[in-house]
Amino acid sequence: MKKQIAFSSLIVSILSFLFLIPHFNNEVDYNFTYMHNYIDNGQYVIMGQITENIAISDVDYRVFHKDLNESAIKNNLVVVQFLTTKDEDVRKEVMYLSINDLYAKDIFMLEEGLVDINSNQNYSTTSNEKSTKIAGIYLTRDYELDSILNSHENAGGYTFANIQGDLDENFNNFIQDMDEIYPGIIIHNAKTFTESMSKNVVDGLFFVKVLCISFLMIIMAAKIFSIQKLVSLYKIEGYTNIKIYNQLFLKPFAVVSGILLIIVFICFTVYYQSPITLRLLFQLYLIQFGLLILIELVASLLFYLIINYVPKVTSIKGKNELNKIQLCAYILKVGIVVITIPILTNQFLPAIDFIKMNLRYNQVIKDLENYYSFGSIISSNYHTDRGSDNYISLSHDLAVNNNLFDLSKAGYFDFDNFDPNNVNYFYIADENYLEQVGLRGETFNKEECYIYNRPNTKFDLELLEADIVNNDPNPPKINYVDYDISLKSYDIRTLLFKDEIDNIPLVYMPIEKQFQGQLNSSVFYYDNDDVPVQDYIDYIFRMHGYTPGYRIDSMVSNYSAVFNGYVALSIQSFMQFLIAMFTLITVVVFLFEVDLDNNRKQYRISYIEGVNVYSFTTYVLKFASASVVGLIIAMVMIPNIMNKQLISCVGFILIVEVFMYLLFMKRCRRR
Repeated sequence: MKKQIAFSSLIVSILSFLFLIPHFNNEVDYNFTYMHNYIDNGQYVIMGQITENIAISDVDYRVFHKDLNESAIKNNLVVVQFLTTKDEDVRKEVMYLSINDLYAKDIFMLEEGLVDINSNQNYSTTSNEKSTKIAGIYLTRDYELDSILNSHENAGGYTFANIQGDLDENFNNFIQDMDEIYPGIIIHNAKTFTESMSKNVVDGLFFVKVLCISFLMIIMAAKIFSIQKLVSLYKIEGYTNIKIYNQLFLKPFAVVSGILLIIVFICFTVYYQSPITLRLLFQLYLIQFGLLILIELVASLLFYLIINYVPKVTSIKGKNELNKIQLCAYILKVGIVVITIPILTNQFLPAIDFIKMNLRYNQVIKDLENYYSFGSIISSNYHTDRGSDNYISLSHDLAVNNNLFDLSKAGYFDFDNFDPNNVNYFYIADENYLEQVGLRGETFNKEECYIYNRPNTKFDLELLEADIVNNDPNPPKINYVDYDISLKSYDIRTLLFKDEIDNIPLVYMPIEKQFQGQLNSSVFYYDNDDVPVQDYIDYIFRMHGYTPGYRIDSMVSNYSAVFNGYVALSIQSFMQFLIAMFTLITVVVFLFEVDLDNNRKQYRISYIEGVNVYSFTTYVLKFASASVVGLIIAMVMIPNIMNKQLISCVGFILIVEVFMYLLFMKRCRRR
């Protein structure tokens, strides 16, 4: 019994951590969304807008933000710049703070230490260093925190928070100072906020928690039948049901839970060496742990009920009057099947995806090391020079020196009968990618279109050709090339589950000169640890006479951000699937244990006399019929439950029942 109680306490401890994750991440989201720290301290904030114009269009972003920072300090303002980038793969929130910020060190949580804006460090959720990694557990987006001196974007939205004095007067003086440095600069006072936003702390997992604890209680309830003699002895000695319940469950559960609580706090302290992070984790963990303990105490009434029905004397004599408990166990099994079938069917595929992603994570991170992509656009004269020889030569230099290439996915469909659920996809590859993977043959003509496909590739040839022709007033000649080699994918979402590109056509399209050399989302390789990749790309731009035009993203960081987002969405599905699966197994065992203990003398005598206790048909009627009844009820109550996953769930139940029958026959012989 003590082993079951220890297991129950361990599961409660683990679940407490899992259930605190959404609340912990909500705190991270909240800190990056609102300037509540200034508002809560009685200060106002102005949502300003610096407009892109000739006064700042050609100004180096490092010089501009140095002046912006100094003017803010002079006028008792803290400047905050929010930048959000969102593409097909990654949503990234970046916050830049002027170095006179008062609250960053007390608000933003790191895995180790405190934030220091003056340190010129970049803090992010995908950092490899604990001292610069923003604490978060499978966040759905990527966050970065940095000094305003490192911002790459001059124009855009800014928040101006007041430190002391009059906000409007300080803001007007700030505008005057900036106008003296950059005559003609336009800074709007968009809106003033004076009240804080509230946090979303709704817990939508209460049902899952109840199911978890019910699973644990069933385990212990099943175990009590092996200690009936002990319960009977307690009753003979005059112990009340409450005292037996306290002796067998409450006392050991409290001791083990207390020990595990201390161990969890020690683990938190060892891993998270930041007082702010630890304080929040401790608070959230205690709330979840206390709630689960409360639910378990309520659920343990089942345990108390069984103690109440254990006879005082007859159990010792070998006779058990537990028919009521057996009936309850049968009904309980039907109910659990009804509850778990929808969960198992709906969460089966997300659970499988969760396992695949986690098994592949380290390998993909290793494969993407030193690969980078061009991310958000920075205002630059580069973008107004599109189509020039200098513009094109920049991408050519990167292709030669850093294996620059572009591989993206696009869709094609029937315009006359458009169905958003029936979109066909193909890859668009540039000449550099074809060269690197060996598909650019000697007869390759960059002015013609090439469609590469592998054996057994299924696609609508006529529809794909029509899509190419309709998008080009002078459609090129279309060539078809078969290939049979595996091509490495650099699509973040594809890499979550496999290394190769999808089995869909790979298309090369000739590019008009005015569109050649574009770098959006292109990937390149860079392995010089001495010079940061952003500085290297900025240098390339300046060598061609341009101010920096892109923010560079690490493919590792992008993958980690997407991975965290997917895991955050699927971890609850995985938890629900496991809980439902183990609850189903446990309730099957529960009914099995009740029946064996209720009829153990009969089964033993039958075995000695050579009589078959139950045929397989009888077993099915007595035990497996509960699963059949529950399955029928579930299908009637939820008509749309018929799908492929349901077949898997029925197969799983069948395997469990067959295994229990074999176990039943073995156990009957020992009784």
